[in-house]
Amino acid sequence: MAETEDPDGGPAKSPQELKSKVSRLLEMIAKEDECKLETVDEGISGGPLKIAKPTFRNKAVDNPGLEEDLTAIVLNLSIVDGNKELMEGNPFVISFLVGSLNSRTHRTRSIAAAALSKLLVLDSNRRLIGEAGAIGPLINVVRVGSILAIFNAASALFQLFHLTENVTNAIRARATSVILQRLEKRTCMDELVGLLVKLSGDQDTVEELRDIGDVPILLKVLGESIPERCKENCVVILEEICSYYPNTAKQIRNNWDACGLLFTLSTSSTATARAQRKATSIVKRIMNAAS
Repeated sequence: MAETEDPDGGPAKSPQELKSKVSRLLEMIAKEDECKLETVDEGISGGPLKIAKPTFRNKAVDNPGLEEDLTAIVLNLSIVDGNKELMEGNPFVISFLVGSLNSRTHRTRSIAAAALSKLLVLDSNRRLIGEAGAIGPLINVVRVGSILAIFNAASALFQLFHLTENVTNAIRARATSVILQRLEKRTCMDELVGLLVKLSGDQDTVEELRDIGDVPILLKVLGESIPERCKENCVVILEEICSYYPNTAKQIRNNWDACGLLFTLSTSSTATARAQRKATSIVKRIMNAAS
């Protein structure tokens, strides 16, 4: 039988071990509440639905260790495709994980973000999780979390940004400025630049990017040793800004290093076709600005 991932990064827990842990936790909570619960169903499929119910959520809020355990179990269960389908659209599971994003501990918030990213693979969950209020807390995880937490939150946000209304809500929650602050610290650059690409399709975001100094940051990122996909995303955003604000080309023209990077990228044999195309467009704009 296949094993599942352990969020602690240690040896993986088998489904039977997870079933046992779910049962112990449910029995512990039930004993405290002086109520009787059914045992966890065969195959642990009922575990996440019971764990996520309001009674357990309220208990977990006052017990950080219990909250972390419950959230980690939901993550482990959500890795299995069959369990994803069982949890699909379930308001208790979604509400539980969104609540865990506001946990007092960084670790629980990171685990909750990872679990949401697993559930967001299902298209039907993207609207529900967005409407449940996950976007603001996920952005806050990007703002204050560890590298692993930022990675998990960015993965969840990327899935959410497939829907226009989620992008709009993220912009309102100041996602752009939070992402740029992290990029200045060179944190999770590939993932965060990927989020900026999603956001840059909105004209208000492009204006904000220009106003808060995104161009110099992106040019610095472009000059570093980063994956080709990240380079592509950088020039896509830069070209988007240049298309809305032609004076940006003049700003780039005054930076010889940036001009050299863009020219090299436009002719690079290792760059993606899209990156070459966007870099060529920017180079043409720079040349036109000089004439």
